[in-house]
Order: sequence, then C-alpha cells, then structure tokens
Amino acid sequence: MKLDMDLIREILIWCEESLPSISENYQTNELKFKNYASDQICFHFHLLVENGYIDALDCTGGNKTYVYSLQNLTWDGYD
Repeated sequence: MKLDMDLIREILIWCEESLPSISENYQTNELKFKNYASDQICFHFHLLVENGYIDALDCTGGNKTYVYSLQNLTWDGYD
C-alpha cells in the first residue's frame, strides 16, 4: 500500500484533538476519514504505532487488517 502523508497528517491531528479519552475506546477499524477506505486507515495507524508516534494496544488477532485500541500520542507524535 502506498504511504499517504495527507492521511498521516489527518490521523495525527485527530489524535491530538481526541486522545486520551476517558469516555471513548477508539479502535482503528471503527474510525472513518473522508475519502479513505478502512484498510488504508488501519494501515496508516499501524505505521504510526510501529514508529512510536501513537501508543496503542494491538487487537489485531487473526484479522488481516491491523486493529489497535488507541491510547494517546507519544512525545514524537506531538512533535
């Protein structure tokens, strides 16, 4: 899948505005971003988690789609 820096930027802005949340448990496979398919969104969240920009619990299990329970941005994620 091709890296989409516009989607990365949208995700980081959303995280800064929405995390951490006491009342919500956000999972990547449930989030919607305009003009992006669910598998694109999950893949880009995966890249951000794997590279230390977002703290998240891996809930992928046997799925082929990356699924994370989002916790918070890291220091690098805010930068």
